[in-house]
Amino acid sequence: MTLKTEIEEAKAQGTQMGAENGALTEALARWEAAAMESARRLDEAQQRARAAEAEAEACAAREAALRERAKALEAEMRPQRRVPQPRSRSVSRPRPSPRSRSRPGPSGGCRRPARRARG
Repeated sequence: MTLKTEIEEAKAQGTQMGAENGALTEALARWEAAAMESARRLDEAQQRARAAEAEAEACAAREAALRERAKALEAEMRPQRRVPQPRSRSVSRPRPSPRSRSRPGPSGGCRRPARRARG
């Protein structure tokens, strides 16, 4: 092989390597942009999750405060309820169903919404 041929082959190889390098640089830029977008979306999702958690805690605190207030009001009403009221024995009153009575525990008003599937 002559020196001139070797130089031409080296130039061709350099041109090819430059083109490959450019393509790789572009691909890297696309990957970096995609990674930045993913990081931004993750950050937004984490912020929404923190806000939802804080709202759930605030809701639970409000619910507990309302429950305590209801207990206090019921306690105030107890002496008034003890005043005997005339009842007619001929009319029978149906008993309230167990489901209509309030039950202790969370009311369900502060339940977390179902997690949406990622798509």
